[in-house]
Parts: sequence; structure tokens; C-alpha cells
Amino acid sequence: MIAHAAEAAFQCAVMRCFGDGPATQTWQRDHMPRISEFFGITVAMFYSDHAPPHFHARYSGSRATIRIEPPGLLAGDLPPRALGMVIDSTSQHTAELEHNWHRARQGLPLLAIAPLE
Repeated sequence: MIAHAAEAAFQCAVMRCFGDGPATQTWQRDHMPRISEFFGITVAMFYSDHAPPHFHARYSGSRATIRIEPPGLLAGDLPPRALGMVIDSTSQHTAELEHNWHRARQGLPLLAIAPLE
């Protein structure tokens, strides 16, 4: 029951707040700006979010929470190929993602991260 409630809250929060606009636009406490997009995958990060450092990924109706270090799935689901690309991108951009995590904690605008190539 608790796990189901937590998953429902996660899905509701992601559906309500998944970024409208690039990382350089309006940044409010509950806004989740996009910081990267590649191969149809959108990567975003909340300004006021819980530990451990993580971000949110969306692909074709699927949503997931991804831990930054070490890269891994925390909650939700993505198709295996999309998840693999997100994990690869996380590994390539760990320092930038961690930097954005700290910027978000300080209420600073988040920086765009290069897409996976």
C-alpha cells in the first residue's frame, strides 16, 4: 500500500510538473525545467527535490527518476533501450548533472546539458 501510494505521488508530481520550456526560462520552486533532450528522451530536474541527487526522464509516455551517482533507476520505468541511453548520458555528464543539482538547491537557473550523441 505504501509503495503504491509513493508511486502514485511520483507519477502525479511528474505529470504535473514535467518541464514547460528550456532550462533558461522561468524557474520557480516547483518548476522542473528541461536540461537535455536526445532521441525523444526529455531530461529535467526539480528545484526543490529530495535526496539522493537525481533527475527525471520521460520517453514516449514512460517516466523515470534516475540517480546521478552511481547512475541508476530509482523509480518509474523506461523502455530498456531508452533507459540504457539515459544511463550512458548520465555517465558521460555526471559532473554537469551534479553541478545542476547543486544549482537547483541554491535556486539558480539550471544549465543545458549536451545531448547524447
